[in-house]
Amino acid sequence: MIQIAKLQRDGLDKLSFSSPYRMTWSGRLPEKRMLDVDIKFSQGRLPISLKFKLNHINAGIFGLSGCGKSCLMSMLAGRLKPDEGRISLDKETLFDSRNNINHLLNHPAIALVSQDIQLDADKTVRENLLTAYSKQAIRPQRFDFATIVDLLKLEHLLDFRAQHLSGSEKQRILLGRSLLAAPRLLLLDDALSSLDDNLKMQINCFLRYAHEKHHIGILHSSAILDEALRLTDFLILMADGKVLAADFLQQIVPNQHLLEFAGGPPIDNILPINVLEHAPAYGCTIAMFFGIRLVLPYTPRAVRGKTYYVGLRSQDIALSTHLLQGISIQNQIKGRVCAIIPRLDRVLVQVDAGATLTVEITLRAFASLDIHENDTIYCLIKTHSMHFLMVDADVASHRHMPHYA
Repeated sequence: MIQIAKLQRDGLDKLSFSSPYRMTWSGRLPEKRMLDVDIKFSQGRLPISLKFKLNHINAGIFGLSGCGKSCLMSMLAGRLKPDEGRISLDKETLFDSRNNINHLLNHPAIALVSQDIQLDADKTVRENLLTAYSKQAIRPQRFDFATIVDLLKLEHLLDFRAQHLSGSEKQRILLGRSLLAAPRLLLLDDALSSLDDNLKMQINCFLRYAHEKHHIGILHSSAILDEALRLTDFLILMADGKVLAADFLQQIVPNQHLLEFAGGPPIDNILPINVLEHAPAYGCTIAMFFGIRLVLPYTPRAVRGKTYYVGLRSQDIALSTHLLQGISIQNQIKGRVCAIIPRLDRVLVQVDAGATLTVEITLRAFASLDIHENDTIYCLIKTHSMHFLMVDADVASHRHMPHYA
């Protein structure tokens, strides 16, 4: 095994490691990417006031269309100038209105992939890719040309001029150009929405690899929650030009109003499960939840033996005071009533089943059950009431990937 301390001592500046993708050693350990943003912008349709800090950059930005996601991305990339505030990357000040500092425009450490960015129509695909690739010669090389071309399925397009390409092809080239530029921060503004699911999965695999192995910071935005969760469970929720929250999904879910205000679907419960097996003949996936066997929607992309999270609405859980026989509902989770929270027209019952489940029932149902705190209770859940979160990126990272020479 190669010892990093010896490499640093010997001053070696490049070393190829055996991995699915070519990578190089720059002579020092890469640091975790940090981003600190506190800015205001009032020149557009919607006044923007954003403040958040990320100590480990891999986050999905989620919010309805028009909430300010693209504006944020454009300011981070230097395409728009904030009216006031400060932006720093890895403790390096890139923008500071008070001290008249603005290094964001064309900053070599930041790359933006957006549907608004145009390729050079008069150049070939190869020339468009090499434009950014050649400019990063003074920085550590991360991926070679062949790796990116193969990943994005661009080999047959290399000699075509950009003006003759489809929107999907242009997006792939923009992403390739950005990766070849060896950025410290990669901004993906709804960048993969036009791609087919299979290619999207492969690209998500590569992006996760780039983040974990090369410490490339990634911010990716989407108006679809599942898309924002493709690479990470850390979310920046936005609405009306403001950041509502910047936290892990499990921490955001208890504040359901924030997720809903940002345009997200209601997810009252997140269950950690471990996939046991897939049963395609029965249209289901079998998993374990704190020692309880669960029947989930058939999700062959989920890797056996790996832990995932499934989302579940409180309204999609029924309660029973005893285990039921001869019922079509496949999941009956035994737990203990740990809290009863009355509402005007309903009751929230919190059940300790290893993880806390929140169940919403009517006042009539609550009266007929006659349950109290510490009572034993069974949570009845239909298979298709649950849905996997973050499956694509996780399964991609476990796929066998070809070795690039």
